[in-house]
Amino acid sequence: SAAEADMAMINGIGFPPFRGGPLRYIDTLGLDAYIEQCERFSELGALYATPDSLRTMASQQQRFFA
Repeated sequence: SAAEADMAMINGIGFPPFRGGPLRYIDTLGLDAYIEQCERFSELGALYATPDSLRTMASQQQRFFA
């Protein structure tokens, strides 16, 4: 689940807990804004490539958390 992934990233790699985890943070930013940021840095490598699943979520105005 998104909550479990966020918890794993907070406890596993030290993602800032005040952001709620990376998926909660993406929900806060908005998927469109997140995709725009990824595209801005895409020339830096595959790490910044936006998965098709996120583009689909953005086009359907979905979120990770309700």
